[in-house]
Amino acid sequence: MQTKFSRRSILVAGLGASAGAVCGLRWQLADNDRSLSVTGTDPTRPNAELVSDSTEPINVLDFGAIGDGDEQRSVANNAAIQAALDTGRDIFLGGTGQSFALAAPLRLSTGQTLFGGNATLFAAKRMSCLLLGADNTTIESTNFDCRNSAPASGVPIEATGAVYGVQLKNVIDCVIRNCTFTRYKRGISITSSARGKVCKNHLIEDCIAIAGFSWPGHRSGNQQHGAYVGSEARAEARSISDYAEFERDAADVRDIRFLNWRAIEGQYGLALHRCSNVSVLGGVFRKMSRAISIQHQSRGILVTDARIENTDSAGIHMAQGAHKITVKGNTVLGTMANDNAAIQGYYGIRDVVVEDNILNSRFEEWKGGIHNEKRAPGAGIRFGQQAEEIRIQNNEISGYRWAIQLKTTIYESVIRPSDPNYWNTGIRNIRVENNSITGGQFLESNRSRRSLEKIDTFGVVVAISGEWEDIEKGGWNVSGIDVKSNTVSDVGTAFAISQVPMRSWKMNPKLRTRSVVFQDNQVERAIEKCITAGASHLCPQHRK
Repeated sequence: MQTKFSRRSILVAGLGASAGAVCGLRWQLADNDRSLSVTGTDPTRPNAELVSDSTEPINVLDFGAIGDGDEQRSVANNAAIQAALDTGRDIFLGGTGQSFALAAPLRLSTGQTLFGGNATLFAAKRMSCLLLGADNTTIESTNFDCRNSAPASGVPIEATGAVYGVQLKNVIDCVIRNCTFTRYKRGISITSSARGKVCKNHLIEDCIAIAGFSWPGHRSGNQQHGAYVGSEARAEARSISDYAEFERDAADVRDIRFLNWRAIEGQYGLALHRCSNVSVLGGVFRKMSRAISIQHQSRGILVTDARIENTDSAGIHMAQGAHKITVKGNTVLGTMANDNAAIQGYYGIRDVVVEDNILNSRFEEWKGGIHNEKRAPGAGIRFGQQAEEIRIQNNEISGYRWAIQLKTTIYESVIRPSDPNYWNTGIRNIRVENNSITGGQFLESNRSRRSLEKIDTFGVVVAISGEWEDIEKGGWNVSGIDVKSNTVSDVGTAFAISQVPMRSWKMNPKLRTRSVVFQDNQVERAIEKCITAGASHLCPQHRK
């Protein structure tokens, strides 16, 4: 979808506009969400009749809006800009240098375009959002500053301004292009409010979300999402056994494309939670807890050609029944946490392809983590806790403690019998093929990692993670694990089947299963080629 008018026509309209006064108006602040209405009959009030060509956009300066950054003008600006929007005509915000304080959300009309020309809308007080979209609307070249603040601890963000920058709720066919969002709880919120309410067919192109706060501690609790996509019809399903009932809600928020989405800092750069048919094409994510979160029964997700740098939890995180996901051709550089991963999935994840990605745990500039402490890299790729039908193929993985880790549970040291997923263990039907794995990168301590000895590094590990696992209570057998034609070099152990009770790694001589097969893998410069807890039939001769 293209913008309905050229930038040249916008600039011509802006240069020819006068800042006409708005007189004899009454502003009324409604109790519900502080929305503003404006009435008046003064003949000097600029209106649609003053614009000779009804196809040309309206400049909000002609309606009395003043973009000088003065918070005291917020109520007047709301009235003036909303009056322009209520004409149903396309809107121009005056261009670079204009900064409009707002006291309440602005509301677009169906089919309308708002072009900022690099103007800024910012929150002068607490409100739900800066701008509410409508069906078939376009928002372009506008900066949205939500003006929230952080408490001294940094977690969570304090909602003192606009909670969201732009909210698309129960609407269809919208475009947001070349916009900037900062100091938000959500930069963009794309949601449906109830089962059967649809929010679909949206394009987000060449936008950037800058969280606006840089904290030394965990970012996982600061609740800032660059963009959030998903149904809010119901609370999250707590148990894997409940996921199927909630999957139908994901169809209500669907057919969303993110082209060259960029996000810096915050909890999630992009949260895809209970939605379907979402594509993330290109983009850059830097310095956050999780770059892309795919959860809550989301399905039909494609993430490709993205660049992710320096996360302190996970690069691409999949959980809670998300399925039919392709993660292809991405680059993930730096995953700080000892127990997290560049790409990971658990809690009922299924039908996932992870291929042609470059994963490298080397950090460049940012330390991250709790109090900036030095930490070893975690896993390159990790799946567990009833993950099934997974293909991991043709990836280049360098410098992680565990290049590929397949675990029957994920949080073996913290999960408790009271957890609804305590007994939902196991992994099955996972194929690991044609991956290139290299260790040996972190043999010395430096400013953002503790030293990592070669003996502590692994190529591919299949781990039975706890002694409590019980098939009769909902757990699975480990089955259908095929590790084939991979190349592993410069690690302590190339391949292993092990037990990890409460994070204390050891080999269990009773752990024997023909459901895990290593075949035609190549090993170079490893201390141990294959450790299989005494089950020698599992590890045929590897090529040197």
